[in-house]
Amino acid sequence: MNKTPVKGLYLITDSKLTGGRPLTEIVEAAIKGGVKVVQYREKDLSEEDMIRESRRLLEVTKRYGVPLIINDHVKVAISIGADGVHLGQEDMSVEKARKMLKKDRLIGISTHSLDEALYACNRGADYIGVGPIYVDSNIKSVKPDVKRPVGVELITRVKAAVPIPVIAIGGINRENISEVVGAGADGIAVIRAIFGAEDPYKAALELAQICNPP
Repeated sequence: MNKTPVKGLYLITDSKLTGGRPLTEIVEAAIKGGVKVVQYREKDLSEEDMIRESRRLLEVTKRYGVPLIINDHVKVAISIGADGVHLGQEDMSVEKARKMLKKDRLIGISTHSLDEALYACNRGADYIGVGPIYVDSNIKSVKPDVKRPVGVELITRVKAAVPIPVIAIGGINRENISEVVGAGADGIAVIRAIFGAEDPYKAALELAQICNPP
């Protein structure tokens, strides 16, 4: 089984931004609007609750042929049969995650510099997140140790140095997404731009028209 390419509009979940709406409802609307990858990221739930909620999300993503990536929690990904995991710099190593996961599962790594990107690529990551490109309050709340934006220039440098997909993240929205795409990003990861929108479908559609490959 071949791995699903990671590219285009990439949605990261945040239950704090749902405004009381079901997580599955927002994700489904966003997929209909053009989201190509969904990453389930919840910081405040027990492992049991994450398994329960991400399993419901997997039913939605499978219906549309969109991969579901689990943030940080490899055991959750294995338990529900998710399409992969996304790991931070302080999380489990790529090598250990690879031993635990099926061969066709994706492993993404968050990086904040060219050296980190090269290291992740050389250790076998399938794709890398690069950021924060810009900084907003949401990114600061989940990544307090990353305070300074890396800028779009880093995307261009990383793209020239690694053969795997580069997903840009951090404060990206309708106003600045074209700049990020122009710098060479293979995909654009967003949270607030969709979860904070009154109409997630419309928000995803507008972003997808700019960043989804033909």
